[in-house]
Parts: sequence; structure tokens; C-alpha cells
Amino acid sequence: MAFQISHTDSTGTLRSQAYWRVDRFIEYDFLSKLVVLQIGYYNSVRDKTREPYYRQKYSCAGEAFDRYFGTSVYSLSQTNPRKQAYEYLKTLPDFTGAIDA
Repeated sequence: MAFQISHTDSTGTLRSQAYWRVDRFIEYDFLSKLVVLQIGYYNSVRDKTREPYYRQKYSCAGEAFDRYFGTSVYSLSQTNPRKQAYEYLKTLPDFTGAIDA
């Protein structure tokens, strides 16, 4: 599970097939309603088995936490937390127009 969206890297090169994947959940706290995700950036799907070029953290808290990760939508037997992470990330301006890969 991942998504693709065009991205200009730190060298100024446009990567039209940039590939983003949730690497891990750094924090998942139901009491404080907070999720911190670490995502990895790859130049293309071909690179997904290598180490990412860089990693970035995103947080989800408050009402967004309730909508994507809260107890009303999350259960170990029925909900995939990675899928919920991608659904949340695609609502952020950085990932507008991202497609599932």
C-alpha cells in the first residue's frame, strides 16, 4: 500500500512518479488523540525495495484523529491502520491528487 504524486526533490528535479509509503507509526495514542506517522519518499515504484531518499513525519490529532483513527472507526479485527493513514494523508495539501499505488 502506497501512493504516487509528482514531487520536486531537493535538487530541483521533478519526479513525476514519486512514490510515498507509510514506514511506521511513531506514536499512536488513543488517550491524547494523536498519531504520528513516518513516511518514506522514493523516486519511483522501482525504488520501493531500497531505503527511501528521505523520511518525513506527519501528525494527526483532534477531530482528524477521531475521523481517521478514533475508536469509532478503528478496531483490530476490522480496520487496517495503514489504510486509514493513507486516507488521512491524502487530505493534506502535500498530497492533493495522490493516487493509490
